[in-house]
Amino acid sequence: MKKMTFVLAVISAMLFTNANAQIVKWDFSSCPCGPGNFGASSYAPSSSDLNLTVGDLTRHWTTGDGNGAGSGWGGNNFTTATTFAAAVDASQFVTFTLTANSGYALSLDSIGAHNIRRSTTGTTTGQWQYAVGDGDFTNIGAEITWGATVSAGNPQGEIDLSSISALQDVAAGTTVTVRLVVWGATAPGGTFYFNDRTDAGQLGLKVYGSVARALQVNATETLPVAIYVADGRLQIANAHAGNVEIFNAIGAKVKSAIVENGSVNISDLAKGIYIVRLGNQSERFVIR
Repeated sequence: MKKMTFVLAVISAMLFTNANAQIVKWDFSSCPCGPGNFGASSYAPSSSDLNLTVGDLTRHWTTGDGNGAGSGWGGNNFTTATTFAAAVDASQFVTFTLTANSGYALSLDSIGAHNIRRSTTGTTTGQWQYAVGDGDFTNIGAEITWGATVSAGNPQGEIDLSSISALQDVAAGTTVTVRLVVWGATAPGGTFYFNDRTDAGQLGLKVYGSVARALQVNATETLPVAIYVADGRLQIANAHAGNVEIFNAIGAKVKSAIVENGSVNISDLAKGIYIVRLGNQSERFVIR
């Protein structure tokens, strides 16, 4: 079959480590929050992947007088903004950043389940967003209504990021900014928190994903034009017939097979991130 020879000096084939693992966590149970303290405006993560540079969880508005909640990071002193746009104008949002270190790439799978607490006059609604590099912010899903005002807070389900192509294979040095915009408060004393009380499950705020190491392949090697998954088969366009090996995200071989009519049956593999190796050529693929 016809092959395509790349003219680039190098081409990266991604081998993943820690796929779909927790790559960063903020633990609020140990936050010195409470009377007169809503938590530091820039709150450092309690743990993160060694190959990832993580920017602090940052509050972008100024809190007022008042008492914070134990095991809760957040604030008060909101405007009475009733729309997303007004909240952005008032800087009523929190952010954090993720940047893969040199030689690695970042893929995001989800924001883990967490808990949001609010007071009666606190913010009622939020919108998660992301931006890549200097790009504009893009919504992640729809607006979220937080719910009741009980001290145990409101459980929030996992937020899927795996289907957002812009958040997959983000190159080293490119910063992903995640933002949560909040609004709907009816008085300046109203509060909003990420809630880590024992009766709230002490979930913290976690991000799941994978960190990729790039292996260099000489430009003179011929590589398949495209590799993609369809109908339970791994399609390897323009590949000669031959043996392939498939590895999971932690490097364990899970399958050996023969390319038949340009594809390999992978219907027996679970959802996840894999590497296929054909001769001295390797490529990443995802089964969703």
